[in-house]
Amino acid sequence: MMNGIDTWFSTVIQHQDGMRLSMVLLWVWRFRNNMIFQEKGWSIQYVLH
Repeated sequence: MMNGIDTWFSTVIQHQDGMRLSMVLLWVWRFRNNMIFQEKGWSIQYVLH
């Protein structure tokens, strides 16, 4: 039996743009971790370039 996150993740992976969506999710997760665990935060210019 799948719970909500499993179903959601499966839907994202099977989507037409699944690879792109997965890359965005990974980037958001890494950005969040860097903001929490790294002393120096990323500026908007750093993220966009």
